[in-house]
Amino acid sequence: MTREEEIAWAAGFFDGEGSVGVQRDRCGCARYLSLQIGQRDPRPLQRFQALFGGNLCGPYTNRSRSGFAGDYRLAYSGSSADRVAEELEPALCQPKLEQILLARSCIAHVLPIEAAREMLAQLREAQR
Repeated sequence: MTREEEIAWAAGFFDGEGSVGVQRDRCGCARYLSLQIGQRDPRPLQRFQALFGGNLCGPYTNRSRSGFAGDYRLAYSGSSADRVAEELEPALCQPKLEQILLARSCIAHVLPIEAAREMLAQLREAQR
């Protein structure tokens, strides 16, 4: 497969299995983009990691760390999350793009997540 085909696969995988978040400071304001993917089987995560690098952890042995015992997690934060998001964005579905937009809005405006959610709701309403 070409790199473009691999990125298309990765975007579909991230659409279905990935999560977008922000890392916050002590005041609760967003500072860095965070991306995670969790799976019981590490092989799709290893394929994703082969494209973008990242920190693959697991299997976790207790439920409180990852949600379910036996899960593996691939995580990106800060500039590595920005780089991965930029490569995936052209092939992502609208809901995941909106999640990235929401996270970036929080970071750009140093907003609490609740304020950014309100901004996103207003944007959606304006598009109708």
